Amino acid sequence: MCAAVFCAAAGISGSPIAARAEETAAFHVQASEVKEDGTIRVSVYLTDTENLGGIDAELVYDPGKVTYVSSGLGRSFTNGFGETNCDEASSTIKCVTVYQDAKAAHGELMYAVFKLNGIESYQPEFRVVDILDATVELNPVPYTITYQQADGSWTDARDTSEKAADESVITQALEAFGAPEDMGVRPVEEGEPAESKIMGKEGSADDLSGQAKSEAGKPKEKETNPEDSKKESGQGTGRMFEAVVGFSVAAVIVIVIVILILRKRRGGISG
Repeated sequence: MCAAVFCAAAGISGSPIAARAEETAAFHVQASEVKEDGTIRVSVYLTDTENLGGIDAELVYDPGKVTYVSSGLGRSFTNGFGETNCDEASSTIKCVTVYQDAKAAHGELMYAVFKLNGIESYQPEFRVVDILDATVELNPVPYTITYQQADGSWTDARDTSEKAADESVITQALEAFGAPEDMGVRPVEEGEPAESKIMGKEGSADDLSGQAKSEAGKPKEKETNPEDSKKESGQGTGRMFEAVVGFSVAAVIVIVIVILILRKRRGGISG
């Protein structure tokens, strides 16, 4: 549905932006970092794409083995509109984020913190619902997912050994795939909001929704409870952002229309 809105906005606001060469994004699920307080921190890194437009992804965990504590976006991915949110009923942590301009992705996309329930360690399953490029056409971006094992090796299957990884294994992933913003002290998992709002020079969510109202001449719609999507895959663009984390589908549509309008205006000025 959001893809259709993107395309409609593109038709209204001018000529399309030329598509770039196809990339293959790479997701890397780090081995669980065991903390002294009995919790673990799991990072998901994203690399190898220079033209990222948006992501709808999720971590699925076993509530019998771990209990959700908190989650958030990595520091290098907080310059767009997005957040993470946990649906404990389905044991799923959603991560949805969209960018006004093409984003060069290399760093920690998201993290999740869990309390261990009588086991040594645990690695949840990572799924991609949609990943799109920054063109008006919203082309799906091919991707790969690999998991770091407790011994430091990488495979296409998650680590089910439940063994704790050495600190050197965690450091290896951070140094290989982390952004400069990810180095040093990690984000505080407890005592801070789990969600990341709009950050950077584009302003707040209220600012953008206000722009959308003046552009489209329509008031902001009330929030609804969108249906949670747990389908795997990159097969199409229609589902993206429908399973929105704490926001209504209508609110996200307003934001993406504004993003497209601003992107088009910039393209017209530079052209």
